[in-house]
Amino acid sequence: MAKRRSAAVSLRVGIFLFVILIITSGQALGADHVIKVGTIQPDSHPDCVLMREVFQEYVEKSSNGRIKVEPYPNAQLGGDREMSEGGAARHTPDGPTGYIHVYHEGEYLEV
Repeated sequence: MAKRRSAAVSLRVGIFLFVILIITSGQALGADHVIKVGTIQPDSHPDCVLMREVFQEYVEKSSNGRIKVEPYPNAQLGGDREMSEGGAARHTPDGPTGYIHVYHEGEYLEV
């Protein structure tokens, strides 16, 4: 009888902790969406500086913090092939960052 009671209490405590974990896990994320931008360029490359100082700030400010941009320079996510294959597997868009400077401000970044 005592074993059943202790097992029932343990089960209730376990379920309670699991529910608390599920409820609070989403609150740790500050943003509703995260855009991971990977490039093989070094952090000091003009395209990376543009991404960090213009694109990242613009997206996060325009979305009131609902969208967070995480830049990954220096091939932190792998080379072009690995990032393309990983993006296809995760259904995330990728593209060459060498063409960022071609777009004119305001033409494509309208929110």
